[in-house]
Amino acid sequence: MFQLRSVYIPIEILTVSRHYLDETDFKHLSEIKCPDETFNSFIILYNLAFEKACPLIKTEANRKYVKIEPWMTSDLITSL
Repeated sequence: MFQLRSVYIPIEILTVSRHYLDETDFKHLSEIKCPDETFNSFIILYNLAFEKACPLIKTEANRKYVKIEPWMTSDLITSL
């Protein structure tokens, strides 16, 4: 049986996401005749708003705090 996991999303993220979605102009989507093109355009606009609201933050592992496990290969440790 398939079971969904619940995910906690802070209300601040939802509020910011809503703000960017409210600013996005979706009116031109109703003029597109092809459903596939309409969907693709919507997804592009939605992803742009989502990326503004929830930017991806890249971090690096701090080697000082990484616990070296016996199963870790030397290449894996080097990549940290």
